Amino acid sequence: SNTDHSRVSIRLSQDDNSLTEEKATAIAEHCKALVDLDRVKIRAVAQVVGKIISSLPGVMYGALYHRNIELDKTRALRQNAGNFDAYMTLSDGAKKELNWWVRNAQVSYNLISHGNPDKVLTTDASLTGWGAVFENESTGGSWSTAEKTNNINALELLAVFFGLKCYAKNANNIHIRIMTDNTTAVSTINHMGTCHSDSCNTIGKDIWEWCLARSIWISAAHIPGKMNVQADMESRKINSGAEWMLNPTDLQKSLTQLQFTPVIDLFASRINKQFVRYASFRPDPEAEIIDAFTIQWGNLKFYMFAPFSVVPAVLRKIVEDQAMGVCVLPDWPTRAWYPKAMNMCIGKPVLLIPKQDRLILPNSPGETHPLGKNLRLLVCLLSGQT
Repeated sequence: SNTDHSRVSIRLSQDDNSLTEEKATAIAEHCKALVDLDRVKIRAVAQVVGKIISSLPGVMYGALYHRNIELDKTRALRQNAGNFDAYMTLSDGAKKELNWWVRNAQVSYNLISHGNPDKVLTTDASLTGWGAVFENESTGGSWSTAEKTNNINALELLAVFFGLKCYAKNANNIHIRIMTDNTTAVSTINHMGTCHSDSCNTIGKDIWEWCLARSIWISAAHIPGKMNVQADMESRKINSGAEWMLNPTDLQKSLTQLQFTPVIDLFASRINKQFVRYASFRPDPEAEIIDAFTIQWGNLKFYMFAPFSVVPAVLRKIVEDQAMGVCVLPDWPTRAWYPKAMNMCIGKPVLLIPKQDRLILPNSPGETHPLGKNLRLLVCLLSGQT
């Protein structure tokens, strides 16, 4: 598991804490004993929780791996009117945590200080979107319909996660300070989770495990809302014009007619991508490429629904890179670029006449495109090879 951290063999003992060998062995054995049982006394679980909590100062990531056990115990006590001698069963989540202690108790240590942060990431969330500022760059995006069901604390943590994914995915061995105006997010990050909210605890744990895989240490601090101007602006900047997408059913039918299977969407975002691999216009948590114009298209089987204003640049690039892929274009015969596009077509373009849900906005599904009533679209397989 990438969350197992072996003890560094030579260390100056005054800079860190670690458990005594007997304490570490005892915890590992107690946890192992619990995992192997189907039914356990609540008292036995409570004792193990106590041992785990008392050992946290010597176990760097230990705080990430005890809350499910604790929640199970609390729930069982509530169901059994506080009787510690009643029996309970452990959830899969709790068993995973116990197994982590079995594997890691004897090789863990903790640094007394992680030093000053190397980088600062400032994030913010609103009910419509998220924003992040890193060094002199900033980015942001909308929430998906599913994400919008979260409360604001969970959204603030998601904003932190997206900010890290945008700016730290290639970082290693560094300390990043997170600045956010949400106190729940600050405390969830600094305590490696929370018992107050399942969703916040899950996102907090996901953030830490993602950082752990890259040896990134994070610490959070509070920034007053009125100081958090840029990230706040990003989280409210709804550029919905850039989020329209072709109805995926229409796209699949068109691709079948064109007999072409793209592998990457070159003009997309996290919430409107048509393929798993995609390029986005600005830093985005899951994009493979930022700004499609900066890479070679020659060997990519691509799909794109680019902003209409960049169509001339797209056609030039397809020719320059001798590329081939599927583009969704407006059927506007009077435009200067139109004859060139038609000359580049392989086979006949698929014409899509206007209909209600031809274009969809993933973050507000009921909305109709401003040009929707009379926008005829062409799905073209274009080639730059003359």
